[in-house]
Amino acid sequence: YYVVKVAGGGFLGNGESGMSPNTGLMQIYSQTTGRLEALLLDEGLLTEIRTAAAGALASSLLAPLDHLTCIGIIGTSIQARWQLRLLSSITPCRTVRVYGRNTTRIQEFVSEMTAEGWDVTVSATIEELVRESELVHTVTSAREALVKSEWVTKPMHFTCVGADAPGKQEMDVELIARADLLVTDARVQTGERGEFQHALSVGRIKMESIVEMGELVGNEALHRNNNKEKDDDRLTIFDTSGVAVQDVQITRMVYEALTKANTPSRLSS
Repeated sequence: YYVVKVAGGGFLGNGESGMSPNTGLMQIYSQTTGRLEALLLDEGLLTEIRTAAAGALASSLLAPLDHLTCIGIIGTSIQARWQLRLLSSITPCRTVRVYGRNTTRIQEFVSEMTAEGWDVTVSATIEELVRESELVHTVTSAREALVKSEWVTKPMHFTCVGADAPGKQEMDVELIARADLLVTDARVQTGERGEFQHALSVGRIKMESIVEMGELVGNEALHRNNNKEKDDDRLTIFDTSGVAVQDVQITRMVYEALTKANTPSRLSS
């Protein structure tokens, strides 16, 4: 198959009506005939899930899971919720600190995630959250650094989701420069629109020092705690801005599951 994705986002007023700020659909075509096989009117859900899956995969390989006592979530969006949900598949830790700027959205996040089994505490500052956590997922639309280098004083991992356009930024350039391992879903893309764009533009890091996700998965030497005989004291950072292969794969998985179930929503040829 090949997939055409139609996506829209940023409709923040939708929340007042209980709707997602995102919209869209997936069009699935046969590579053999070129025929439209199906439309998945997912309203952006599959993008939410595949983004969170990438974050969970990176954290499963790089977070200090052996001594994880607290997960930090910066942001209170729908994607922040999905990031946390999928972390349940990689760690038994359910202690969470969250930071957000909107009191109402913070309360909604706490209520929903508590109902799903998480022990959520609201942090008054991002510094407090970072100092109390060993694994932090940043999920904001910020355009200036939120996380400062001087706050990070122990081995930990960051998964950065928010920087998906030119100019966006969540992490201090100096924090990125001192990291022991930088990972992204696509080198070229992180230079254009990802979290590492700023550090690259001012020469604090080099493109060749960044590892792509596929390389990380295939190289166990890069995984945290691969050597059980000594502590892994690295600072690691994963930047994801999303790549097309993620959309293709999650769409294929859903379509094949629907086909196998012989669901009546499948389009006839």
